[in-house]
Amino acid sequence: MIVARPLFDMAYFPIQMQVIDYLSEKEDRSEYSYIFNHECGLYIGRVFGCGSFIVLAFCVSDNAALMVTLPIVTLLQAITYWMVKNILKKIENEVD
Repeated sequence: MIVARPLFDMAYFPIQMQVIDYLSEKEDRSEYSYIFNHECGLYIGRVFGCGSFIVLAFCVSDNAALMVTLPIVTLLQAITYWMVKNILKKIENEVD
């Protein structure tokens, strides 16, 4: 976690800020509203991920929770990579 968090921040925050700057200018809204929406989405994702893990751990078993939850999170992150790549291409095309 000591190494992972700074690496995540270096890759993620510039993309997030580009999207927020672009949308706030295009829609004439405050940057804070986009940051708030983004943080709400992260919170909902964390609650869903932790909740699914806890439900599986209590209802099925600890091993089943680890075996099912981690691949689901990995798959969602892989899908997110392609979505971010597509969004950045659209932003670059509209800016140019």
